Amino acid sequence: VLTTNRLGVLDPALQRRIIAKVKLDPPGLEERKQIWKNLIPKKMPLSECVNTEAYAEHALTGGEIKNAVLLAARRAIARNVDKVTHEHFEHGIATILEGKRDYEANRPKDIRELDYRKPKADIGVSMGASKDLIRGIDRGRDLIRERNSSCS
Repeated sequence: VLTTNRLGVLDPALQRRIIAKVKLDPPGLEERKQIWKNLIPKKMPLSECVNTEAYAEHALTGGEIKNAVLLAARRAIARNVDKVTHEHFEHGIATILEGKRDYEANRPKDIRELDYRKPKADIGVSMGASKDLIRGIDRGRDLIRERNSSCS
């Protein structure tokens, strides 16, 4: 089972191997409210100001809500406080939304636009590091091919 909400950017070779595709729309407001309630553990100590209904106003998927809950919990632990607060959840949500905006602003329109062998000069990667990255990608592909051939 493979799940993704970015089917349009999958490599065509991978898409050919997917037998059935089921499109799931992002959850609506009521669904998000329920997802928030389900994903916050009963044993998680929450401050009184935590309001899952307000957090559900943000158009997040179930996976993104899960990540926001984890980010909030980690932030509370890092701050060495006894309860997860509204600020912790808002920070987690903001982090997720910022990541979504960055992804949308920088993603290629088509997976075929990606060419890992042409490093961009403006990213500040030395040619040595770039060559190491390419070798790592090629080695990863070789390992996948070896594993797949031994499984046939």
